[in-house]
Amino acid sequence: MRPLLAHYGSLDTIEKILKHEELWLSHPLQMNDVEEVSSGINAAMNLLRSNGKFLETLGTDDRRELFFSSLDRLYSDYATDGVLDLYVICFSEHLQDNHDGNLVMWRGYGGEGSGAALILDTSRIEPLDQQALILDRVSYETRESRLDKIEIQIERICSFLNEYTVPILDIQMLAKHIFERILIAAVYTKNRCFEDEKEWRLVYFSQRDKSDFFKTQFSYDIGPQGVHPRLKLNFEEYSEFRGKEIKIADLLDSIILGPSNSAPVVGMAAARMLDQLNLSHLKSRLFVSTIPYRKR
Repeated sequence: MRPLLAHYGSLDTIEKILKHEELWLSHPLQMNDVEEVSSGINAAMNLLRSNGKFLETLGTDDRRELFFSSLDRLYSDYATDGVLDLYVICFSEHLQDNHDGNLVMWRGYGGEGSGAALILDTSRIEPLDQQALILDRVSYETRESRLDKIEIQIERICSFLNEYTVPILDIQMLAKHIFERILIAAVYTKNRCFEDEKEWRLVYFSQRDKSDFFKTQFSYDIGPQGVHPRLKLNFEEYSEFRGKEIKIADLLDSIILGPSNSAPVVGMAAARMLDQLNLSHLKSRLFVSTIPYRKR
């Protein structure tokens, strides 16, 4: 069964999503939990360097040097010049008929309770023929369990290399495939202390964008902390690409205003916003969270 997923944000952000028919995906190195992603990548790369069995299966010193120099270059490119563009937007799994939202998410991402949440029904989303966009659940791990899983994957790589001799001309390609797997694991893994967020992530992988459609939507955003790279997924352009009209409103199960918006005038203003966005049909799906809320 496909879940309901909530995207929490400020009211300004939610209004922009509905008005411009856009979802903005962020670069993982500029997300709130950047240390989670970076630590996962660094842990995997360090374990590859220290795993004697893996070093042995790579073969000669020349092959090892070529592999690790390629891996280091891929990491540098990923962090600097965008050769391996990867963008993420985060959601929280949402229970059916829950019109209050998640207190943890309101505090962390919903404008300290003064924001809103768009509840998307993933059963209304048609899968792509390609794998440039991947929607999946985040795995919550301890540091030890994360390292154990990396070790298991390294064992599998070793088994592959023992069975198939990779020509030295393909060592760089091997490094690229392994680094891609490291990225995927890092982006979809978080520390267990965050598990109350029940997070899912929609991730864009540029190397899998065979049509180059999403690359035309690379953009930027200027905020309080400077300029940030973005992928602005525009649904009007996406509709043209798919040959079928797809609107964000068609995917919505409901809209929840944060618990700090309990004054009746706020609900009235939000309904007026929907009217002016030509989304009056969504007013029956507009709710105000009743969670007893106080700021930390």
